[in-house]
Amino acid sequence: MNRTPSSGRVTSVKVGGHTVGPEAPCFFIAELGVCHDGQVELALKLAQAAIEAGAHCVKTETFNRAAILADPDIKMAYEENGVQVEVSLARHMEECGLSLDEHARVKELCQRHGVAFMATAHDFESIDFLKDIKASAIKIASPDVVHIPLLEYAAASGLPVFMDTGACLKSEIVRAVEVLEAAGASGIVINHNPAGHPAPGAGHALGSLASLKALLGRPMGLSCHYAGYEMLYAAVGAGADALEKPVSLDRFASGPERAYSISLADLQAVVSQVAEMDAAKIPLKPSTTNI
Repeated sequence: MNRTPSSGRVTSVKVGGHTVGPEAPCFFIAELGVCHDGQVELALKLAQAAIEAGAHCVKTETFNRAAILADPDIKMAYEENGVQVEVSLARHMEECGLSLDEHARVKELCQRHGVAFMATAHDFESIDFLKDIKASAIKIASPDVVHIPLLEYAAASGLPVFMDTGACLKSEIVRAVEVLEAAGASGIVINHNPAGHPAPGAGHALGSLASLKALLGRPMGLSCHYAGYEMLYAAVGAGADALEKPVSLDRFASGPERAYSISLADLQAVVSQVAEMDAAKIPLKPSTTNI
């Protein structure tokens, strides 16, 4: 599928009280994911730490097992200390998910501090929930890029949509953006999402941030699954308008997502360093001084 390049024009997106786009500070999203182990008090602790560190947004993930898991025997896999671990997806959702009321508690904490809140929605009910609690945005996971009815429903919610690319073909990404546009999405942000849990550095292809931004005319971010912080900084230099990274008590602890998370002890420094590198991209004002 072909699409006319955007001629360099990128449509910025309003998310809560923030702007996401080339002319705005890089939008930092602290992903709670499953690093809270299904414990809402830990989720609130991680969210509070992210808020204090200067994150612009806190993100959770809704798990509606009845709507999205038809086969209870499906497995999921992740890497831990170089070893592939396989677990039941149903059990993973049960143990690591938050109730809708608990998601709402995280959103209320963010609202009190003027920080945006979003969540991944895999089904229509979750989109309705996020609309009802006045979330700042909806996140679409990469496997749902080809779920056209879900894209249309998310766009019709009136909330901005962030969409991961994962292993999608360029034609699938273009098609998804066109579907969101046609359904009236209030804003679209595309997250480059290299494969792997964690994702190896060699597979990041950060040059696609600029090429997709030019093609789609939409802000581009990085959903970072790298086991370390270096790719966040590299992505800023490559023109990322947004960054998403899980946060945990300790990235060296066992469990899914820990290996590519930010430890709370490092969070303040990482957010500050991202802001410092982002500021370095701003062109200098004209000067009468010759250099």
